[in-house]
Amino acid sequence: TTLFRSRVSLFVCLCFSVESDLMMESSFEYCTEVHEDEQPEFSRLCAQAFGYPVDYSAQGPAKRIGLANTRLLKECRGDKKSIVGTLAIFPMSQWFLRRKVPCAGVSAVTVAAHARNRKVGKNMLSFMLRELHTRDFPISILFPSAPALYRSVGYELVGYRIQHALDLKDIPLDRLSYTSRTIRPFNLEQDQSEIVRIEDLWAQQYNGHLTKNEYLWNRVRTVWGTEAYGYVVENNEGNIDGFFFYIIKREGQGFSFTMDVTDMASLSLDTTKAILCFFASQRSMASHVKWYGSHSHPFTLLLPEMKLSSDFSLHLRVVNVASALSARGYPPFMNTQLHLEIHDAVLPENNGCFVLSVADGVGKVTNGGSGHVKMDIGTLATLYGCFATPRDLLSMSRLDIQVCNGANAEEEVTKLEAIFAGPSVTLSE
Repeated sequence: TTLFRSRVSLFVCLCFSVESDLMMESSFEYCTEVHEDEQPEFSRLCAQAFGYPVDYSAQGPAKRIGLANTRLLKECRGDKKSIVGTLAIFPMSQWFLRRKVPCAGVSAVTVAAHARNRKVGKNMLSFMLRELHTRDFPISILFPSAPALYRSVGYELVGYRIQHALDLKDIPLDRLSYTSRTIRPFNLEQDQSEIVRIEDLWAQQYNGHLTKNEYLWNRVRTVWGTEAYGYVVENNEGNIDGFFFYIIKREGQGFSFTMDVTDMASLSLDTTKAILCFFASQRSMASHVKWYGSHSHPFTLLLPEMKLSSDFSLHLRVVNVASALSARGYPPFMNTQLHLEIHDAVLPENNGCFVLSVADGVGKVTNGGSGHVKMDIGTLATLYGCFATPRDLLSMSRLDIQVCNGANAEEEVTKLEAIFAGPSVTLSE
Protein backbone atom coordinates (compact mmCIF):
# COMPACT_ATOMS: atom_id res chain seq x y z
CA THR A 1 0.00 0.00 0.00
CA THR A 2 2.78 2.43 0.89
CA LEU A 3 4.63 1.62 -2.32
CA PHE A 4 1.47 2.12 -4.39
CA ARG A 5 0.69 5.45 -2.76
CA SER A 6 4.23 6.70 -3.27
CA ARG A 7 4.12 5.73 -6.96
CA VAL A 8 0.81 7.53 -7.46
CA SER A 9 1.97 10.59 -5.52
CA LEU A 10 5.20 10.81 -7.55
CA PHE A 11 3.30 10.61 -10.81
CA VAL A 12 0.80 13.27 -9.72
CA CYS A 13 3.51 15.72 -8.70
CA LEU A 14 5.45 15.29 -11.93
CA CYS A 15 2.48 15.50 -14.29
CA PHE A 16 0.74 18.40 -12.64
CA SER A 17 3.92 20.44 -12.60
CA VAL A 18 3.82 20.25 -16.41
CA GLU A 19 0.15 21.26 -16.47
CA SER A 20 0.81 24.12 -14.09
CA ASP A 21 3.44 25.47 -16.51
CA LEU A 22 0.69 25.68 -19.13
CA MET A 23 -1.84 27.31 -16.79
CA MET A 24 0.77 29.50 -15.11
CA GLU A 25 -1.54 30.79 -12.39
CA SER A 26 -1.88 27.60 -10.31
CA SER A 27 -0.91 23.97 -9.85
CA PHE A 28 -3.03 20.96 -8.97
CA GLU A 29 -2.84 17.91 -6.73
CA TYR A 30 -4.72 14.66 -7.27
CA CYS A 31 -5.27 13.27 -3.78
CA THR A 32 -5.71 9.56 -3.12
CA GLU A 33 -5.74 10.08 0.65
CA VAL A 34 -8.78 12.04 1.84
CA HIS A 35 -9.37 13.17 5.41
CA GLU A 36 -12.64 13.19 7.28
CA ASP A 37 -12.71 16.96 7.61
CA GLU A 38 -12.74 17.18 3.77
CA GLN A 39 -15.97 15.20 3.44
CA PRO A 40 -18.29 18.22 3.85
CA GLU A 41 -16.73 19.95 0.82
CA PHE A 42 -16.96 16.71 -1.15
CA SER A 43 -20.67 16.57 -0.28
CA ARG A 44 -21.19 20.25 -1.14
CA LEU A 45 -19.70 19.80 -4.62
CA CYS A 46 -21.89 16.72 -5.18
CA ALA A 47 -24.95 18.72 -4.13
CA GLN A 48 -24.01 21.52 -6.52
CA ALA A 49 -23.31 19.19 -9.45
CA PHE A 50 -26.16 16.70 -9.11
CA GLY A 51 -28.92 18.71 -7.47
CA TYR A 52 -28.91 16.81 -4.19
CA PRO A 53 -30.54 18.60 -1.27
CA VAL A 54 -27.57 20.01 0.63
CA ASP A 55 -28.78 18.59 3.95
CA TYR A 56 -29.14 15.11 2.40
CA SER A 57 -25.78 15.34 0.66
CA ALA A 58 -24.03 16.23 3.91
CA GLN A 59 -25.41 13.10 5.53
CA GLY A 60 -25.46 10.69 2.61
CA PRO A 61 -23.03 10.25 -0.31
CA ALA A 62 -19.72 10.99 1.42
CA LYS A 63 -20.40 8.57 4.26
CA ARG A 64 -21.73 5.82 1.98
CA ILE A 65 -18.83 6.16 -0.44
CA GLY A 66 -16.20 6.07 2.29
CA LEU A 67 -12.84 7.79 2.55
CA ALA A 68 -10.95 4.91 0.94
CA ASN A 69 -12.97 5.27 -2.28
CA THR A 70 -12.91 9.08 -2.41
CA ARG A 71 -10.55 11.15 -4.58
CA LEU A 72 -10.06 14.93 -4.58
CA LEU A 73 -8.45 17.40 -6.95
CA LYS A 74 -6.98 20.44 -5.19
CA GLU A 75 -5.95 23.73 -6.73
CA CYS A 76 -2.83 25.26 -5.18
CA ARG A 77 -2.32 29.03 -5.25
CA GLY A 78 0.65 30.06 -3.16
CA ASP A 79 0.18 28.47 0.26
CA LYS A 80 -3.58 28.04 -0.19
CA LYS A 81 -5.28 24.87 -1.40
CA SER A 82 -8.93 24.46 -2.36
CA ILE A 83 -10.90 21.43 -3.54
CA VAL A 84 -12.03 21.91 -7.14
CA GLY A 85 -12.86 18.33 -8.18
CA THR A 86 -14.11 15.05 -6.76
CA LEU A 87 -14.66 11.48 -7.84
CA ALA A 88 -15.19 8.05 -6.30
CA ILE A 89 -13.74 4.67 -7.31
CA PHE A 90 -15.53 1.42 -6.45
CA PRO A 91 -13.84 -1.95 -6.98
CA MET A 92 -16.37 -4.43 -8.38
CA SER A 93 -16.69 -7.03 -11.13
CA GLN A 94 -18.63 -7.13 -14.38
CA TRP A 95 -19.80 -10.20 -16.31
CA PHE A 96 -18.83 -10.72 -19.96
CA LEU A 97 -19.91 -14.01 -21.56
CA ARG A 98 -20.13 -15.74 -18.18
CA ARG A 99 -16.70 -14.67 -17.00
CA LYS A 100 -16.22 -12.10 -14.26
CA VAL A 101 -13.90 -9.18 -15.07
CA PRO A 102 -12.52 -6.97 -12.26
CA CYS A 103 -13.76 -3.47 -12.82
CA ALA A 104 -13.50 0.05 -11.37
CA GLY A 105 -16.86 1.76 -11.14
CA VAL A 106 -16.53 5.55 -11.18
CA SER A 107 -19.07 8.01 -9.81
CA ALA A 108 -19.45 11.36 -8.03
CA VAL A 109 -17.30 13.08 -10.67
CA THR A 110 -17.64 16.82 -10.11
CA VAL A 111 -15.79 20.02 -10.94
CA ALA A 112 -16.46 23.14 -8.92
CA ALA A 113 -18.47 25.71 -10.89
CA HIS A 114 -15.69 28.32 -10.80
CA ALA A 115 -13.10 25.81 -12.11
CA ARG A 116 -14.96 24.65 -15.23
CA ASN A 117 -13.85 25.23 -18.82
CA ARG A 118 -10.18 24.91 -17.81
CA LYS A 119 -9.70 21.19 -18.62
CA VAL A 120 -9.75 20.44 -14.90
CA GLY A 121 -12.14 17.51 -15.38
CA LYS A 122 -10.13 15.97 -18.20
CA ASN A 123 -6.90 16.19 -16.22
CA MET A 124 -8.51 14.71 -13.12
CA LEU A 125 -9.88 11.76 -15.14
CA SER A 126 -6.50 11.23 -16.81
CA PHE A 127 -4.80 10.91 -13.43
CA MET A 128 -7.53 8.65 -12.17
CA LEU A 129 -6.91 6.33 -15.13
CA ARG A 130 -3.21 6.39 -14.31
CA GLU A 131 -4.11 5.24 -10.80
CA LEU A 132 -6.44 2.50 -12.08
CA HIS A 133 -3.73 1.18 -14.39
CA THR A 134 -1.26 1.11 -11.49
CA ARG A 135 -3.83 -0.84 -9.47
CA ASP A 136 -4.20 -3.39 -12.31
CA PHE A 137 -7.89 -2.82 -13.10
CA PRO A 138 -8.64 -4.29 -16.56
CA ILE A 139 -11.66 -2.03 -17.23
CA SER A 140 -13.66 0.86 -15.80
CA ILE A 141 -17.35 1.79 -16.20
CA LEU A 142 -19.52 4.82 -15.47
CA PHE A 143 -22.76 6.60 -16.31
CA PRO A 144 -21.54 9.80 -18.05
CA SER A 145 -23.24 13.12 -17.38
CA ALA A 146 -21.02 14.69 -20.07
CA PRO A 147 -20.20 11.97 -22.66
CA ALA A 148 -17.83 14.16 -24.68
CA LEU A 149 -15.60 14.65 -21.64
CA TYR A 150 -15.32 10.93 -20.93
CA ARG A 151 -14.80 10.04 -24.59
CA SER A 152 -11.87 12.46 -24.66
CA VAL A 153 -10.02 10.17 -22.19
CA GLY A 154 -10.95 6.86 -23.85
CA TYR A 155 -14.35 5.89 -22.45
CA GLU A 156 -16.87 4.79 -25.07
CA LEU A 157 -20.56 3.96 -25.30
CA VAL A 158 -21.31 0.26 -24.74
CA GLY A 159 -24.97 0.19 -23.73
CA TYR A 160 -27.88 1.73 -21.87
CA ARG A 161 -29.72 1.37 -18.60
CA ILE A 162 -33.17 0.15 -19.66
CA GLN A 163 -36.22 0.85 -17.50
CA HIS A 164 -39.21 -1.47 -17.78
CA ALA A 165 -42.60 -0.08 -16.74
CA LEU A 166 -45.57 -2.41 -16.27
CA ASP A 167 -49.18 -1.49 -15.54
CA LEU A 168 -50.21 -3.89 -12.78
CA LYS A 169 -53.61 -4.36 -14.45
CA ASP A 170 -51.80 -5.87 -17.46
CA ILE A 171 -50.38 -8.82 -15.53
CA PRO A 172 -52.28 -11.87 -16.92
CA LEU A 173 -52.94 -13.82 -13.72
CA ASP A 174 -54.84 -16.51 -15.66
CA ARG A 175 -51.60 -17.37 -17.52
CA LEU A 176 -49.28 -17.40 -14.50
CA SER A 177 -50.07 -20.65 -12.71
CA TYR A 178 -47.05 -22.02 -10.84
CA THR A 179 -46.12 -24.69 -8.34
CA SER A 180 -46.06 -23.76 -4.68
CA ARG A 181 -43.78 -20.89 -3.72
CA THR A 182 -43.47 -19.09 -0.38
CA ILE A 183 -42.76 -15.36 -0.32
CA ARG A 184 -41.56 -13.97 3.00
CA PRO A 185 -39.83 -10.77 4.20
CA PHE A 186 -36.07 -10.55 3.73
CA ASN A 187 -33.90 -11.01 6.83
CA LEU A 188 -30.46 -9.42 6.50
CA GLU A 189 -28.53 -11.78 8.79
CA GLN A 190 -30.32 -14.91 7.63
CA ASP A 191 -30.67 -14.30 3.89
CA GLN A 192 -27.93 -11.96 2.64
CA SER A 193 -25.32 -14.57 1.76
CA GLU A 194 -27.87 -16.60 -0.18
CA ILE A 195 -29.20 -13.70 -2.23
CA VAL A 196 -25.60 -12.73 -3.09
CA ARG A 197 -25.17 -16.23 -4.54
CA ILE A 198 -28.45 -15.98 -6.46
CA GLU A 199 -27.55 -12.51 -7.75
CA ASP A 200 -24.29 -13.83 -9.21
CA LEU A 201 -26.04 -16.75 -10.93
CA TRP A 202 -28.59 -14.32 -12.36
CA ALA A 203 -26.08 -11.63 -13.37
CA GLN A 204 -23.75 -13.90 -15.35
CA GLN A 205 -26.51 -14.45 -17.92
CA TYR A 206 -26.25 -10.84 -19.09
CA ASN A 207 -23.28 -8.94 -20.51
CA GLY A 208 -22.27 -6.11 -18.23
CA HIS A 209 -24.21 -7.02 -15.11
CA LEU A 210 -22.30 -6.43 -11.90
CA THR A 211 -21.20 -8.46 -8.94
CA LYS A 212 -22.36 -6.10 -6.23
CA ASN A 213 -20.06 -4.74 -3.55
CA GLU A 214 -21.32 -3.59 -0.15
CA TYR A 215 -21.89 -0.05 -1.41
CA LEU A 216 -24.23 -1.33 -4.15
CA TRP A 217 -26.05 -3.68 -1.77
CA ASN A 218 -26.64 -0.74 0.55
CA ARG A 219 -28.19 1.14 -2.37
CA VAL A 220 -30.50 -1.82 -3.01
CA ARG A 221 -31.72 -1.81 0.60
CA THR A 222 -31.89 1.99 1.08
CA VAL A 223 -32.77 4.61 -1.55
CA TRP A 224 -32.36 8.32 -0.76
CA GLY A 225 -32.76 7.55 2.92
CA THR A 226 -35.85 5.36 2.36
CA GLU A 227 -35.62 1.71 3.41
CA ALA A 228 -36.69 -0.70 0.67
CA TYR A 229 -39.12 -3.56 1.26
CA GLY A 230 -37.29 -6.83 0.66
CA TYR A 231 -38.71 -10.32 0.05
CA VAL A 232 -37.28 -13.73 -0.73
CA VAL A 233 -39.00 -16.53 -2.64
CA GLU A 234 -38.62 -20.11 -1.36
CA ASN A 235 -39.27 -23.25 -3.40
CA ASN A 236 -40.90 -26.49 -2.22
CA GLU A 237 -37.69 -27.58 -0.49
CA GLY A 238 -37.50 -24.33 1.48
CA ASN A 239 -34.50 -23.04 -0.50
CA ILE A 240 -34.36 -19.43 -1.66
CA ASP A 241 -34.89 -19.34 -5.41
CA GLY A 242 -35.30 -15.60 -5.94
CA PHE A 243 -35.69 -12.22 -4.27
CA PHE A 244 -36.84 -8.66 -4.88
CA PHE A 245 -36.62 -5.24 -3.21
CA TYR A 246 -38.77 -2.21 -3.92
CA ILE A 247 -39.80 1.19 -2.60
CA ILE A 248 -43.19 2.88 -2.87
CA LYS A 249 -42.97 6.15 -4.79
CA ARG A 250 -45.65 8.79 -5.14
CA GLU A 251 -46.40 9.79 -8.73
CA GLY A 252 -47.72 13.34 -9.13
CA GLN A 253 -50.55 14.53 -6.89
CA GLY A 254 -53.07 12.53 -4.94
CA PHE A 255 -52.91 8.79 -4.23
CA SER A 256 -51.01 7.59 -7.27
CA PHE A 257 -48.08 5.32 -6.41
CA THR A 258 -45.59 3.07 -8.20
CA MET A 259 -43.47 0.19 -6.99
CA ASP A 260 -39.85 1.00 -7.94
CA VAL A 261 -37.80 -2.21 -7.84
CA THR A 262 -34.23 -1.67 -6.61
CA ASP A 263 -33.12 -5.23 -7.39
CA MET A 264 -34.54 -8.66 -8.15
CA ALA A 265 -33.42 -12.04 -9.42
CA SER A 266 -35.07 -15.37 -10.14
CA LEU A 267 -33.58 -18.79 -10.87
CA SER A 268 -36.73 -20.54 -12.12
CA LEU A 269 -39.86 -19.91 -14.16
CA ASP A 270 -42.15 -20.68 -11.21
CA THR A 271 -40.33 -18.12 -9.05
CA THR A 272 -40.57 -15.52 -11.82
CA LYS A 273 -44.32 -16.13 -12.04
CA ALA A 274 -44.63 -15.91 -8.25
CA ILE A 275 -42.92 -12.50 -8.24
CA LEU A 276 -45.26 -11.23 -10.96
CA CYS A 277 -48.29 -12.46 -9.04
CA PHE A 278 -47.01 -10.67 -5.92
CA PHE A 279 -46.79 -7.43 -7.91
CA ALA A 280 -50.31 -7.95 -9.26
CA SER A 281 -51.62 -8.37 -5.70
CA GLN A 282 -50.51 -4.82 -4.92
CA ARG A 283 -52.95 -3.22 -7.40
CA SER A 284 -55.02 -1.70 -4.61
CA MET A 285 -52.13 0.59 -3.59
CA ALA A 286 -49.98 1.00 -6.75
CA SER A 287 -50.67 1.44 -10.44
CA HIS A 288 -47.32 0.39 -11.95
CA VAL A 289 -44.12 -1.48 -11.18
CA LYS A 290 -40.79 -0.31 -12.63
CA TRP A 291 -37.39 -1.98 -12.76
CA TYR A 292 -34.08 -1.84 -14.63
CA GLY A 293 -32.70 -4.71 -16.64
CA SER A 294 -31.86 -6.22 -19.99
CA HIS A 295 -34.03 -5.98 -23.11
CA SER A 296 -34.35 -9.76 -22.76
CA HIS A 297 -35.48 -9.71 -19.13
CA PRO A 298 -37.64 -12.83 -18.51
CA PHE A 299 -40.69 -10.72 -17.67
CA THR A 300 -40.78 -9.48 -21.28
CA LEU A 301 -41.47 -13.06 -22.46
CA LEU A 302 -44.32 -13.61 -20.00
CA LEU A 303 -46.20 -10.36 -20.40
CA PRO A 304 -48.37 -9.15 -23.28
CA GLU A 305 -47.37 -5.48 -22.99
CA MET A 306 -44.97 -3.13 -21.20
CA LYS A 307 -43.08 0.07 -21.83
CA LEU A 308 -39.31 0.33 -22.21
CA SER A 309 -37.21 3.46 -21.92
CA SER A 310 -33.53 4.30 -21.44
CA ASP A 311 -32.42 7.03 -19.06
CA PHE A 312 -28.62 6.67 -18.91
CA SER A 313 -25.95 5.56 -21.33
CA LEU A 314 -23.18 3.34 -20.03
CA HIS A 315 -19.55 3.99 -20.99
CA LEU A 316 -16.64 1.57 -20.61
CA ARG A 317 -12.91 2.20 -20.64
CA VAL A 318 -10.28 -0.47 -21.30
CA VAL A 319 -7.62 0.37 -18.71
CA ASN A 320 -5.23 -2.50 -19.41
CA VAL A 321 -5.52 -4.02 -22.88
CA ALA A 322 -3.83 -7.34 -22.13
CA SER A 323 -5.60 -8.09 -18.86
CA ALA A 324 -9.00 -6.90 -20.15
CA LEU A 325 -8.91 -9.13 -23.23
CA SER A 326 -7.63 -12.07 -21.17
CA ALA A 327 -10.28 -11.74 -18.46
CA ARG A 328 -13.54 -11.66 -20.44
CA GLY A 329 -15.31 -14.68 -21.88
CA TYR A 330 -15.65 -15.54 -25.57
CA PRO A 331 -17.95 -17.79 -27.59
CA PRO A 332 -17.04 -21.45 -27.05
CA PHE A 333 -15.89 -23.88 -29.75
CA MET A 334 -13.67 -21.25 -31.34
CA ASN A 335 -9.95 -21.40 -32.02
CA THR A 336 -8.51 -18.32 -33.71
CA GLN A 337 -6.18 -15.33 -33.40
CA LEU A 338 -6.44 -11.58 -33.85
CA HIS A 339 -3.42 -9.35 -34.48
CA LEU A 340 -4.28 -5.96 -32.98
CA GLU A 341 -2.61 -2.57 -32.88
CA ILE A 342 -4.01 -0.23 -30.24
CA HIS A 343 -3.56 3.52 -29.82
CA ASP A 344 -4.20 5.06 -26.38
CA ALA A 345 -3.58 8.80 -25.99
CA VAL A 346 -3.85 8.72 -22.17
CA LEU A 347 -2.18 5.45 -21.10
CA PRO A 348 0.89 4.85 -23.30
CA GLU A 349 1.35 1.35 -21.82
CA ASN A 350 -1.61 0.28 -23.96
CA ASN A 351 0.01 1.43 -27.20
CA GLY A 352 1.42 -1.21 -29.52
CA CYS A 353 0.70 -4.60 -31.04
CA PHE A 354 -1.04 -7.50 -29.30
CA VAL A 355 -2.02 -11.01 -30.33
CA LEU A 356 -5.34 -12.24 -28.91
CA SER A 357 -5.60 -16.03 -29.06
CA VAL A 358 -9.07 -17.46 -28.35
CA ALA A 359 -9.72 -21.14 -27.66
CA ASP A 360 -12.81 -22.74 -26.08
CA GLY A 361 -14.16 -19.50 -24.67
CA VAL A 362 -10.89 -18.30 -23.11
CA GLY A 363 -8.60 -15.54 -24.38
CA LYS A 364 -4.84 -15.23 -24.02
CA VAL A 365 -2.90 -12.08 -24.94
CA THR A 366 0.76 -11.72 -25.88
CA ASN A 367 2.70 -8.68 -27.03
CA GLY A 368 3.78 -8.42 -30.65
CA GLY A 369 2.26 -9.72 -33.85
CA SER A 370 1.59 -8.01 -37.17
CA GLY A 371 -0.98 -5.54 -35.82
CA HIS A 372 -2.99 -5.45 -39.04
CA VAL A 373 -6.28 -4.72 -37.19
CA LYS A 374 -5.80 -1.16 -35.97
CA MET A 375 -8.05 0.81 -33.62
CA ASP A 376 -7.99 3.34 -30.81
CA ILE A 377 -8.78 2.46 -27.20
CA GLY A 378 -12.37 3.75 -27.44
CA THR A 379 -13.13 1.52 -30.42
CA LEU A 380 -11.78 -1.45 -28.51
CA ALA A 381 -14.15 -0.58 -25.65
CA THR A 382 -17.24 -0.61 -27.86
CA LEU A 383 -16.18 -3.97 -29.36
CA TYR A 384 -15.45 -5.31 -25.88
CA GLY A 385 -18.98 -4.43 -24.80
CA CYS A 386 -20.54 -5.92 -27.97
CA PHE A 387 -22.19 -2.58 -28.73
CA ALA A 388 -21.09 -1.68 -32.27
CA THR A 389 -20.47 -4.29 -34.93
CA PRO A 390 -17.11 -4.47 -36.71
CA ARG A 391 -18.81 -3.58 -40.00
CA ASP A 392 -20.37 -0.47 -38.45
CA LEU A 393 -16.99 0.55 -37.07
CA LEU A 394 -15.37 0.02 -40.48
CA SER A 395 -18.01 2.17 -42.15
CA MET A 396 -17.27 4.98 -39.68
CA SER A 397 -13.48 4.63 -40.14
CA ARG A 398 -13.07 3.54 -36.52
CA LEU A 399 -11.29 0.36 -37.67
CA ASP A 400 -8.38 0.05 -40.08
CA ILE A 401 -7.62 -3.41 -41.43
CA GLN A 402 -4.37 -3.79 -43.34
CA VAL A 403 -4.01 -7.29 -44.72
CA CYS A 404 -0.89 -9.12 -45.84
CA ASN A 405 0.54 -12.61 -46.37
CA GLY A 406 -2.53 -13.92 -48.17
CA ALA A 407 -5.06 -12.77 -45.57
CA ASN A 408 -8.06 -10.65 -46.57
CA ALA A 409 -10.13 -8.00 -44.87
CA GLU A 410 -13.35 -10.04 -44.95
CA GLU A 411 -11.72 -12.83 -42.94
CA GLU A 412 -10.61 -10.36 -40.25
CA VAL A 413 -14.07 -8.77 -40.06
CA THR A 414 -15.67 -12.20 -39.72
CA LYS A 415 -13.25 -13.11 -36.93
CA LEU A 416 -13.99 -9.86 -35.12
CA GLU A 417 -17.73 -10.52 -35.41
CA ALA A 418 -17.35 -14.03 -34.01
CA ILE A 419 -14.96 -13.14 -31.18
CA PHE A 420 -16.97 -10.17 -29.93
CA ALA A 421 -20.41 -11.69 -30.48
CA GLY A 422 -22.96 -11.32 -27.73
CA PRO A 423 -25.64 -9.03 -26.32
CA SER A 424 -24.74 -5.42 -25.62
CA VAL A 425 -24.11 -4.30 -22.06
CA THR A 426 -27.00 -3.58 -19.70
CA LEU A 427 -27.16 -2.87 -15.97
CA SER A 428 -29.88 -3.46 -13.42
CA GLU A 429 -28.49 -0.84 -11.00
